[in-house]
Amino acid sequence: MKIKTALLAATSIVVMSTANAAEEDLVKYRMKLMEIIGGHMGSIAAIVKSEVPYKTDLAYHAKGLAEAAPLIKPSFETKAMTDKSEALPKIWDNWEDFAKMADKLETASADLSAAITSGDRAAMGAALNATGKSCKGCHDEYMEDH
Repeated sequence: MKIKTALLAATSIVVMSTANAAEEDLVKYRMKLMEIIGGHMGSIAAIVKSEVPYKTDLAYHAKGLAEAAPLIKPSFETKAMTDKSEALPKIWDNWEDFAKMADKLETASADLSAAITSGDRAAMGAALNATGKSCKGCHDEYMEDH
């Protein structure tokens, strides 16, 4: 009986350790994805504000943002939290709202990329504004204060 109890305890520890490692890996992945999105958005803002002279890179960053945005929703489908996570648990409590916000960013960033490619300044301004509002709205609602 003691062997059976010890084996059960050891198995539980291994399963819990594996689950914790999987959660940590998922949170790390999501954080890296959000760093990529933030990097593209920050680069776009710096270029638009003429803080840096890389206007020819604008389309690259807009395309990168538009390609990364659709990865948000799938990366949050599984609830995973660690001490390092900046995501709030209410993401999963309000999944439909969070998913709508992720969809809005996906649409806004695709519109931004298209507007930049077209060269239409009015469309660029509107799309950049929509993209920024989308990012901010989700961060205000679902991200820990940082």
